[in-house]
Amino acid sequence: MRGLAICFGFCGLLLVQGGLAESVVVQARAFVDAQDDLGLRIFLKEKLKSPMAYNDWVAVRRVLSGRPNLGYDLVFAWDRHKNVKNLDLSVTNIEKAMNEADSLALAKKFDEAFAKYQIIARSIKQQGRGKIRLQNRQLYFSVLQSMARALYGAGKYAESLEVYSWIPPYYFQIRQVLFEKMWAAFRASKFDYVIGAIASQQSNYFSPYLDPESYLIKIYSMKKLCRESDIVLTLKSIQAYLKGLQNGRITYKDWSRRDLILSGIDTLTEQNASPTDLVKLVSREKREIERTRLTNFLIKNFERNRPRMISQLQKVLGYSKLALGNESSLLTQVTDLEDSQTLSGKGQEWWPATGGEEWLDEIGSHVFIGDSQCGVKK
Repeated sequence: MRGLAICFGFCGLLLVQGGLAESVVVQARAFVDAQDDLGLRIFLKEKLKSPMAYNDWVAVRRVLSGRPNLGYDLVFAWDRHKNVKNLDLSVTNIEKAMNEADSLALAKKFDEAFAKYQIIARSIKQQGRGKIRLQNRQLYFSVLQSMARALYGAGKYAESLEVYSWIPPYYFQIRQVLFEKMWAAFRASKFDYVIGAIASQQSNYFSPYLDPESYLIKIYSMKKLCRESDIVLTLKSIQAYLKGLQNGRITYKDWSRRDLILSGIDTLTEQNASPTDLVKLVSREKREIERTRLTNFLIKNFERNRPRMISQLQKVLGYSKLALGNESSLLTQVTDLEDSQTLSGKGQEWWPATGGEEWLDEIGSHVFIGDSQCGVKK
């Protein structure tokens, strides 16, 4: 577990109340009013190449903070805008502190990294006089995630689980958090929270398909509770997922739903509207080029990942069948389920903000309430 913050550049930290850039900001808000996310994405990507005063950059970043469905790659790219002039010193200091904390975590100095992340979190709160400003929330939650990872790396699993519980459902990496929370709960032997975190990962808001490791941890947890019937049901769902990947029934669109980054991109590819008064800023030709580029990106990534997913699911089936046939509650440690995309910090997920508010309060709050069947006569 690397403990890296999922944080790029300035991480959206806005510390100066700047004035509005009439030309850029007013135009950007016109796209927002028209709900033209694809057009706004293209428009702002082009502005990344232009010089920009710091206050103008801040104003545009406020627009971006309210439109996560534009794609977090754009948000991060704006945070790394190379042509911003006269950066605020506080922003630079935060970025420097984050880099130092990340380096400590990578060096496996987890306690020191945790202390550094804690200082950063306090600093962000102090900027808002005890509250987290709207434009700084994603950064603050990413710091909390890094704190939890550092605790996990230090072997403090119960404390790590507690910090993960502080992260709210509107954090753009919430599904990744749920995955890591599952691991922390598993290592802390809190199997009710393990299975609850998996249930949240598998909610209809995300996808019915889990990461291979999640299936494995679910089965191991059910084995600890001697719930063999639940293991059998989970094996059936793995087999159905594997078959769908092999026969082509599961497409890149189905696959993208399990990853919030990719699902956000897929949403953009389905936007066909071109408001007449905004075509002069972003032509229909540019929109079609961007849709095609994003669609090809999704297809390419799906085809590249499908063999890996098939291989990992086959391994999970093998380990799971061993667990089902093992009468002992002690399970062999898995050491060769390669390419984990979470605890290594390599996976990144986005938060599409549309259409899920009625359910979001339930994310992360699931707890398994089934009884242990160990010792119960069959």
